[in-house]
Amino acid sequence: MSDLADFVLDFCSAQGGVVEPPAYGVYDVLLPDVVAAQLGIDPLQRFGFDESAASNGVTLLSYSHPLVERMMEAARAVPACARFYITDVRLDKTGLAALARNGLSFPNANLVEVPHTLEARAMFRYVRFNFKAALISDEKREQVVSVLMDAQTGAAVDDFSATEAHRLAETPVFTQLPPAPAPWTAAPDPLAPEPFRALLDRAARAAVEGLGAAITPLEKRAARHLELDRARLETYYAGLERDLERRLKRAEDEARRANLESKLAATRADHAAKLADVEAKYHLRVEMDLINLAIIAQPKIMLPVRIENRQAGVTRDVAWDSLRHSIEPLVCDVCIQPRLKFFLCANNHLACGDCLAPQCVDCKRIYCQHCAAEVVTCVVCDRPVCQKSLNRCRECGRGTCHQHIGICHAADGQPQRSGAVVAAPEASPASPAGALTKPKPRKLVARRKSSAPEPAAASGYRVVVQIEKGEPLVVAFVLDKDDQEVAQRQWILMEWGISVQCFCEKGWRCKSARRLLKPKSAAQIEAQLEAETAQLCAEYRVPIYRLSVNIVHQGVPTRIPKLSLGGAWKDKVLLDAARAGFLDEIDKPE
Repeated sequence: MSDLADFVLDFCSAQGGVVEPPAYGVYDVLLPDVVAAQLGIDPLQRFGFDESAASNGVTLLSYSHPLVERMMEAARAVPACARFYITDVRLDKTGLAALARNGLSFPNANLVEVPHTLEARAMFRYVRFNFKAALISDEKREQVVSVLMDAQTGAAVDDFSATEAHRLAETPVFTQLPPAPAPWTAAPDPLAPEPFRALLDRAARAAVEGLGAAITPLEKRAARHLELDRARLETYYAGLERDLERRLKRAEDEARRANLESKLAATRADHAAKLADVEAKYHLRVEMDLINLAIIAQPKIMLPVRIENRQAGVTRDVAWDSLRHSIEPLVCDVCIQPRLKFFLCANNHLACGDCLAPQCVDCKRIYCQHCAAEVVTCVVCDRPVCQKSLNRCRECGRGTCHQHIGICHAADGQPQRSGAVVAAPEASPASPAGALTKPKPRKLVARRKSSAPEPAAASGYRVVVQIEKGEPLVVAFVLDKDDQEVAQRQWILMEWGISVQCFCEKGWRCKSARRLLKPKSAAQIEAQLEAETAQLCAEYRVPIYRLSVNIVHQGVPTRIPKLSLGGAWKDKVLLDAARAGFLDEIDKPE
């Protein structure tokens, strides 16, 4: 038979029809009434697929026949799902606890056996989802993406290798095994409608993540084309608007002016609409359509174990993969990804290293990102402290770590900051807008040691430079390995130059204390301050790679790659005035 005959007759049989060949090349087909009604034909049909079978009462079918087209549409509407079984495996493995201790890692916990439990056999199930992924921007690209989901853990796992896929059978052998539990869902059967929808959503997200290699070049291409189209539109409409504005200035008649103003408004509105259309055109979106799926059942051996430390404990089932001969990875409770190394959260969660909250500096408890609210920061040093170790002050109510108890209101009722941002001074009400005024005296922003070591021994120091966004001020901190302040140097742009102040262990002997610098031009001012910070690093023997720069806005620091000044530091008029004031200050009589 031909491929067409195979398709038609298989379709009829799959739909519940009866197929009989009364003569060579001729087939009698009796279809269910519902199927016949969907195809628009009578239930009893006689089909032929070759010219030799043409006779009265025989419907000769070809690839272009309308009935064949309707059968193809009906076949595409029903996904070709399948069910497979892994049967040729051995289920006699023992000592799973020892195997789990060797295969899994828990840096802050121990894996122990649960008393009075034994290894048990259970049926685990996988679901392979096959999606048609459409990557759509100004053009459309399609490809098939397959994702294998573990129905017991709800996580995406590695697909079967070619050798393992050849061991799939269509007939079950282990028919008496109970289904394995699925802790990720409350439903007893993870393939019931509700949990299956959730599993499908997870599979779709995993499929999109798997398209990263295909999406990245398309995003770059779309961004480049968007940039070119934007430039073309800007050039075109800028010319139109300039022409209309020029004609509008020369127009003397009110009616003509009203007409030109209307045209100008319409041109600007059309410009905005075209830009929006272009952005929508090159916006890359991914559409996932489920083609079909396959359910794969595999027997495994499982054993409940206890993972515990002094603060927490959790029970999990470890499973022996009888096909791959290894302990299966557990699943992170945060990112739902299979891992071999886990940390035990103090709130009884298992989390991988990428899903942890900052560790408490006092009690060293570990929390996962689900429990991030359990970790706050010390108001003095900004280091993470968990709620159990936080020390609440009875006077001000603020919380600190154990090291900074009692200094949470030591600076005029405010926390004595350690390596934190200084407060911006208030401008004088009598000062005109934009004028350079002398800042109020600043308190030391970090807690200094009573006796700092000599610079020759400062091999573990680092330098943090902070740029105040609201005022012309740059502050550099020299910090030791415990983030305690060793020295602080400030550069303040005044109306008579750059005032340099230093607070360090040398005291009044420091050559950088109370210096005055002549500011350079706006193009060279950053290089001038970079040279100053480099000199500070050289004084304390700090390598340049241990220097970081933050820009501070409303008390919130943001890390930036290098020193970048703005505001008054780049104002040519103010810099010229400061240079002139610098000369006047130098020429003042004593």
